[in-house]
Amino acid sequence: MATATGLQEIGITTQPPRTTREGTKQAVLIGLLSRAEGATLPQMTEATGWQVHYADVLVMPSIIGNPACVAESAAMKSA
Repeated sequence: MATATGLQEIGITTQPPRTTREGTKQAVLIGLLSRAEGATLPQMTEATGWQVHYADVLVMPSIIGNPACVAESAAMKSA
């Protein structure tokens, strides 16, 4: 991984870090998932007021690209 200085040296400019809007459900979820212990689906649904089936669909795409979750994802598709 290149550092910001290294990227600048080769002519690639970095973008400023993205910010989250305080008080949004996205900010709440980022806060929960950023904790060392992470967050469970029940914790996320309680914090956002989402139904479990809705929260599950919204959260799953974030792990599909993670190679550690490929087997779990394949098992869930076959269920």
